[in-house]
Amino acid sequence: PMVEAMTCGTPVLASNVSAMPEIAAGAALLVDPLSTDELATGMEQLSSDAHQVGNLIWTVPGRASNPRTQLCMVQK
Repeated sequence: PMVEAMTCGTPVLASNVSAMPEIAAGAALLVDPLSTDELATGMEQLSSDAHQVGNLIWTVPGRASNPRTQLCMVQK
């Protein structure tokens, strides 16, 4: 779902654990999933910082065309 959301131009807030940082590769805002403060701050940033959202979305085309990312999408 994360890669699909990114390819649709949806800003993504994801955890900074497991494989999420590798999959996101700079195209998502990563936060500690155990920190309610980081989650709240991340949601606020994505809803109010158009510049940051634009940067995240701009990163997606290169990331979505990466063969490893495409493999993640196929293996679902």
